Amino acid sequence: MANPSAIIPDTGPPLPAQRFALYTSSQGNYFFHEIRDLIGAGLEVLGMKVELRDECAGFARGADWHLVIAPHEFFELGAGRDLVPKPWPANLILFNTEQPSTRWLELSARHFEQAAAVWDLDL
Repeated sequence: MANPSAIIPDTGPPLPAQRFALYTSSQGNYFFHEIRDLIGAGLEVLGMKVELRDECAGFARGADWHLVIAPHEFFELGAGRDLVPKPWPANLILFNTEQPSTRWLELSARHFEQAAAVWDLDL
């Protein structure tokens, strides 16, 4: 991996490390795991702590932020369905990967209002 100091300019004191739990569906498409891994690598370069998870064990305890990549898979496949009616962490972000006018975006959008924020792969 590249030297982080070569990538990130010195902008002052480092931010306090926060813990991010990144989620993808265990039954989902492999490329969403790759997106998760890339986001995780970027967060680690910024000095954050990253935990990679799936839906099987539910939401991580003690994470500062929860980021669900591809909510249309995470909440619609396997054990993710069981998480929909349960309380979600207040600091949960959904990372939408789907295009407008698709069935997959409709599935993701069902969950947008419950999230603290929605990030989009490509606005």
